[in-house]
Amino acid sequence: MSEIPASGLEAACEAPQTPWQLLRTNPVFTRLWISQILSMAGDWLSYVALLALLLELTGSGMSVSVLLLCTTLPSLLVAPLAGVVADRWDRRRILIASDLVRMVCVLGFLTLREPHQAWLAYVLTGILALASGFFAPAAAAALPNLVTPRQLTAANALMGATGGVMTALAAWLGGWVSAHLGRPVAFGLDAFTFLVSALVILSVRLPFSATVPTPIRPGQVLARSARDLGEACSYAWASRPVLALILLKMAAGLAGGVLVLLSVIPVQVLGAGDFGVGVLYASRGLGTLAGAALSSVLAGGGMRSRAFLAAWGLAASGLFCLGFARAETLNQAAFFVFGAFLGSGLQWVYSAALLQRLVEDRLLGRVLALDNAGMTLMASLSTLACGWGLVAWGARPVAGVVGLAVVAACLVWLGVHAWWRPLEFGPSPQRASRLSR
Repeated sequence: MSEIPASGLEAACEAPQTPWQLLRTNPVFTRLWISQILSMAGDWLSYVALLALLLELTGSGMSVSVLLLCTTLPSLLVAPLAGVVADRWDRRRILIASDLVRMVCVLGFLTLREPHQAWLAYVLTGILALASGFFAPAAAAALPNLVTPRQLTAANALMGATGGVMTALAAWLGGWVSAHLGRPVAFGLDAFTFLVSALVILSVRLPFSATVPTPIRPGQVLARSARDLGEACSYAWASRPVLALILLKMAAGLAGGVLVLLSVIPVQVLGAGDFGVGVLYASRGLGTLAGAALSSVLAGGGMRSRAFLAAWGLAASGLFCLGFARAETLNQAAFFVFGAFLGSGLQWVYSAALLQRLVEDRLLGRVLALDNAGMTLMASLSTLACGWGLVAWGARPVAGVVGLAVVAACLVWLGVHAWWRPLEFGPSPQRASRLSR
């Protein structure tokens, strides 16, 4: 596999902007960031309301499991195609169309009245997840064209921090709005946030791609997808740094089963009930927020140092999982969950920013989609394995196995890429020429 040559532009990474500097100096990103805050908050508003509505209509906990499947499976299935679309069509139009489709789907929840309409909730949720699956790679691929190289780490840190804050706070807000103002208000607010997001994106005049995309006709999408994905896979395989970052993200996916344990351990092991579940999910969000913030503080080194910080952060996440397995009180469990997601948040910010700098813009949507699909696949397998392990062994041993798996994967990654065949990092030739202008 070939190396990406080192570049003199590596020095440009020495003094990245802080998130505060980014918000002050880049009004385009600031607008997009605020729209995403509103959209994420709206998502939680409608999600909590929809869960309560489904339980009321069906009276079965199985409806929750089916709904969760409808939120994850479509995104995984559409990921390869979404990457092709993000590289072949105008990314601005993709983002606007995705927002409008999601707005219509959320408004469709207002029509749910009777138990026999439960199927419609699953269909609308699946379509919403499909639209989100197209939105995510297009947004991530557009980001390097809307911020400067010095702002890229801060931009990803802010996006990661936003997700952490929404996880920690918006679920509670969604429950409050649904209970006090009513579910229609929750659904209406979510639809409104998608409309705001679409209008903000429409107002951005900067290009969302480095070059004008080469479009393909809708009827040719499936026929061209295999070739386009093959090109992206060949590119990732030929570039050791890109392949290494994708493998590191897959290692992060090994910890996906922890999300199951956040609901099981406080109830079955610690006896903390629903309150304990809420505390651990809040710790998850705060840890993600802290990891994103820490990534900006530690972002002064070059690309190679950031890659290894990402790996060590993920290894620390695995160690905290081991501590979570041994926690005897809710406070201890919350501390270890906070640390685990701090480490994974650090890894997410650095790996995303590095891929955005390394990969050619014409391939970036596809590579990011492959990156996300690999992590999602590993997370799904981890979740299934944890479900089986809970029955066979119990919660504590499963948490320990998850932690050991993550630590072992990170140590292998570090051994290969730090000592056996050290990585050399530099921007792609195309991106290097763009950044030097």
